[in-house]
Amino acid sequence: MNSVCRIFMIQLIVVSTAFSVDTTQRLTSVNWGILSTAKINDTFISGLRKSGRSSVVAVASRSIDRARTYAQKQNIQKAYGSYEELLADPEVDVVYISLPNTLHAQWCIKAAEAKKHVLCEKPIALTMQEIDAIQKAAQENNVTIFEGFAYLHHPQMVQIMEHIKAKKLGILNHLSVCLSMTEEPDNIVWQPELGGGALWDLAVYCNSFITTVNQGELPVEVFAQTAMSETGVDSSITAQLKFKEGFTAHITSSLNTPFRQGAELIGSQAYITIPDPWRPGWDGQESSFSVVRDGGQEKITSQPVDPFLCEVQAMERCILEDAQPIVSLNESRKFLCLSLALRKSALLKEKIVIENQEL
Repeated sequence: MNSVCRIFMIQLIVVSTAFSVDTTQRLTSVNWGILSTAKINDTFISGLRKSGRSSVVAVASRSIDRARTYAQKQNIQKAYGSYEELLADPEVDVVYISLPNTLHAQWCIKAAEAKKHVLCEKPIALTMQEIDAIQKAAQENNVTIFEGFAYLHHPQMVQIMEHIKAKKLGILNHLSVCLSMTEEPDNIVWQPELGGGALWDLAVYCNSFITTVNQGELPVEVFAQTAMSETGVDSSITAQLKFKEGFTAHITSSLNTPFRQGAELIGSQAYITIPDPWRPGWDGQESSFSVVRDGGQEKITSQPVDPFLCEVQAMERCILEDAQPIVSLNESRKFLCLSLALRKSALLKEKIVIENQEL
C-alpha cells in the first residue's frame, strides 16, 4: 500500500470512529425542546427531569423575552424567539407542544417536517382533517407523534386494564366518569377562537378513558348536552353513550364547579371505583383503586410514580428502542371521533349515530 493510500485509510478510520462514538452518545439519551412557556410546562419538566435519559435543551416563545425568562427560571440552555428557530436546532430530538388547542395540529406537522418527534398535549387535533394530516406527516418523515394523556401511561391504568382484559369484573355494564374544576376568567379555556370549552379541555380525558377501557370500541350512539358561557364556549357538558353490546357510559365535565373527579366501572361480577383517575402519582403518593364484590373489597395500589415521567419514558422507548407508542395516533383518532360526535350532538340537540366510516 503506497503512502497516499495509507494516509487515506487512516483518515477514513478516524472519521468513522468519531462518527461511531457520536452516534452511540446520541442513541443513549433524548434532547427535548419546549414549544411555549405555558404553565403546564412546569409539571411536565418536573416529570421529565426524573428520567436519566432525557434533558430539556431549548424553549421557544413568540417573545424572546418570555423565552429567556422561562429558560432562566427552568435552567434551560437555549431560548428562542420563534418556534421555527427551535425546530431548526439540530440538537433537539423531540418537542413537547403545549400551545393553545387550535395550534396543536399545525405545529405537530411542522415539527415532523423538521424531523422532530412530538409529544403534544391533548387534544392533538380538533378535526378529522387535522388528524389525517398529522398521521401523514408522521409517516412521511418517519417520526413518532403521540398525544399527551399522561394518565394512560401510569401503572394504575395498566392495572385497571389488566382487570378488564382478564374479565375480573365479568361483563361490563356501565362506566361513569367525571372531571370538573373552576377555571379563572382569564384562562384561555374561555376563548372559543383558541379551542376552549369543557369538551376540549376536560371531557377529552373522559372520552379517552372510556375508549381505552372499552379496548378501542366506540359507542354506536351518543347524546350530549352543554351549558354555554357568555364567551361562547361550553362551560359544561354531560353525555350518555351506548355501545353495541348494550354497555353504557356517562360523562360529566364542567369549567365552573368545584374540583371533582372520579371513575366507576360496573360489571356483572364486580365494580371498580377510581378516586383519582387523571392525576395518579402527581403528589408523590401511592395511587389506588378498589375492586368491590359481594361480601368484599380489594384495594389495588400503584407505585408513587409521576405520570409525566411515564409518558416521557414512553417517548424515550420509541426513539431509542423503536418501541410503539402507548397512545397511538389511531387511538387518538378514535378519541377525536367521539369528541366530535358529542360536539355535534350538543349543537343539534339530538342523538348522533357513529358510523365506522367516520374513522
